Amino acid sequence: MGDTQLESLWGDIETLYNDYKNTVYIKHLYGPLFFGFASEFQSMVDRCDAHIKALILRMDRVPYIDQSGLYALENVLFDLKKKNAPVVIVGLDEQPKDMLLAIGIIPNLVGEDAICSDIETASKVLKNLLSDYKNQEK
Repeated sequence: MGDTQLESLWGDIETLYNDYKNTVYIKHLYGPLFFGFASEFQSMVDRCDAHIKALILRMDRVPYIDQSGLYALENVLFDLKKKNAPVVIVGLDEQPKDMLLAIGIIPNLVGEDAICSDIETASKVLKNLLSDYKNQEK
């Protein structure tokens, strides 16, 4: 998965990594998302390999998101939606979730079913999303 060269694998994603190697990008986000996050996050997504079919955002270590972080996230998610690359968010805390709901990121760019509490659930959701997109292409 694209991001594993930059970050070590967390133990709970090993199976997911083996199932989707080189097709799913996993990004672990840490700390509050605010000014400064925007350009770094956009560049990370721009560097994604053309073969990447989906993004998993691990947000269980993000306690807070402000307007600039929110809009950076929205821009990236909009770009991924145009590319038919589904996004699954794992471990979303209350404040960031409220912000994503407030401007319609949830459900317009990330469906409510793609907000998962743990990676096992995310793996199942991702499998369904990728299957749905594959069926739409036929």
